[in-house]
Amino acid sequence: MSAPRRRSSITIRDSWIAVSQAYDDRAARNFALSTDVRLLSAARARIEFNGHSHFGRGELRHILSKVNERTGEVSDLSNSALSRAIDRMVEARMLLPGSWSECLIHDPFTVQTGVKGYETECPAKPHGLSKNFQSAGIPSV
Repeated sequence: MSAPRRRSSITIRDSWIAVSQAYDDRAARNFALSTDVRLLSAARARIEFNGHSHFGRGELRHILSKVNERTGEVSDLSNSALSRAIDRMVEARMLLPGSWSECLIHDPFTVQTGVKGYETECPAKPHGLSKNFQSAGIPSV
């Protein structure tokens, strides 16, 4: 294990932790959390061996449903709200460019799954990113 680095009052270690995908799935559906937190939780809950998180058409909008505080009605997140949330996460370097509503792409140096697989192109969209993620030039967080 490497020596810890200090950032403000938080000690950062260059090591790994594991997070339950079932926990992240529940967090993704928790109306009390922000859309951005729920989006990242949904992405982690679905991460595959190639670092991509796949969703069916409209599925991510449904997972990230919103409650109308006035009426109590539950409705799917709009396409534009989902696109803005994905754009924010790409801008914040939490997801990679090329992410969209059916495939959220993680930085290959920040994620690892317990599932073994093989290098393959993403089946969701021909965005040209495989397990290697064409990693040259990806900025660190």
